[in-house]
Amino acid sequence: DVIPRLLGSDGLLAFQSEDAHEEQQVEQAVLGSLDSGVAVLCHRGFTMLHRDDLGWDPSTWLPLPFGKFYHETCSSVLPRKELPAPRPGELPRPRDDLMKLVSRAVPATVDALSQIMFFSSKPQTCAAADFHWKGGETAALERLAEWCSEQGLWGY
Repeated sequence: DVIPRLLGSDGLLAFQSEDAHEEQQVEQAVLGSLDSGVAVLCHRGFTMLHRDDLGWDPSTWLPLPFGKFYHETCSSVLPRKELPAPRPGELPRPRDDLMKLVSRAVPATVDALSQIMFFSSKPQTCAAADFHWKGGETAALERLAEWCSEQGLWGY
């Protein structure tokens, strides 16, 4: 119910498609509830084993339980060798049509994003809270020192 409202009639939904049956059912339900003007970008995630090396399509069949999957089904599959890191300029440019979709759909400011996600971008504090969030490296280092003190997690 929430996702179609956030996207409106001409938004962009980008997500990682899953192989498990229940997740695929949720994806289909969400996709079926979208307005026809919503653009959809979907990709598959990667694991240590390349899906093309498995000998079966994980999007149509996923052996269970995981132990059987890993120790029996994949015991003969080896990870592929790591590819060298690309140097500056070696990666292809994103497609222009995708960049236009993304720039149209993604708010350019935190305030704009917070409006469509129904929260305030202004910091709010609660007097009853045990911890008051402070951003920045200095605050993070102070918090880490507190955790390591006898009064912090060290003495818990």
